[in-house]
Amino acid sequence: MGASLRTLMNMVNDVVSLGSMYKGVGRVFLVGAGSSYYASMYAVTHALRSKGRCILAVPSSEFIYYHSGLVDSSSLVVAISRSGETAETLEALRVAKGNGAGTVMLSISEGRGLDFIDHYVRVDVGQERSVVMTKSFVALSAAAAVLINAIASNNIDHGRVLSTLSSCIDGMLNDKGMLMTLSKVAGEWASGGVSRFIFLGHGSSYPMALESALKFEETSYTAVQALNALEFRHGPVATVGERQAIVVLNQSDTMSGVSLSCLMNLTIGLGGVRLGCLW
Repeated sequence: MGASLRTLMNMVNDVVSLGSMYKGVGRVFLVGAGSSYYASMYAVTHALRSKGRCILAVPSSEFIYYHSGLVDSSSLVVAISRSGETAETLEALRVAKGNGAGTVMLSISEGRGLDFIDHYVRVDVGQERSVVMTKSFVALSAAAAVLINAIASNNIDHGRVLSTLSSCIDGMLNDKGMLMTLSKVAGEWASGGVSRFIFLGHGSSYPMALESALKFEETSYTAVQALNALEFRHGPVATVGERQAIVVLNQSDTMSGVSLSCLMNLTIGLGGVRLGCLW
């Protein structure tokens, strides 16, 4: 994963330059399906501080049927697709282009030169060899965040940020103590008969919770649910009980102390529930 960010570092100036071309656009839509939609959500959370700009992440299929009417020549639609071939994502770009919008595709694969895509950006991180596809998710999430921040004119040293993230990821993957602790916790949960998992996140951690739950479900065939951390209070908390585990993701302390305290208090006294927090 660290290597995928270093690949992006080598082309970050090109991505920033592309974003700068679209500083004057009105509405910006990021579209994708599955993990690519979650990558879109992650990027948007880093541009919300941009005042006077409408920047939305929407599933490709939802965009086609419900949002495309909002798109015109003052709009930009950015698509994310690992393969560059996702049918509904390509259709979303085709519809957007038909309405006069600018169109951009972010992918790790080579493009086909389709005439309704104005700019095709490939982050060449190499082939994915597992179902989890972690490096493509990380690379495309980061690339989208760089692009959107450039469009929103947010003054960020992307090279420094990517370098720091890359070093942090490498450090975590080489931290044997942390990996042993996580392995121990997973073993305890497995031996304890945990059969349902809930992933919670807040802010930029929410799309990470969604992605974590999706990949966990795909690889374990276990019942998994992902929710916004504070929405968890409104109904779903009533379903939590024995043989269940709650995993809270709190990337960069995006979750306020009040929110975290609320979650801790809610889960205290729930019989048999396991609570794990990842910072």
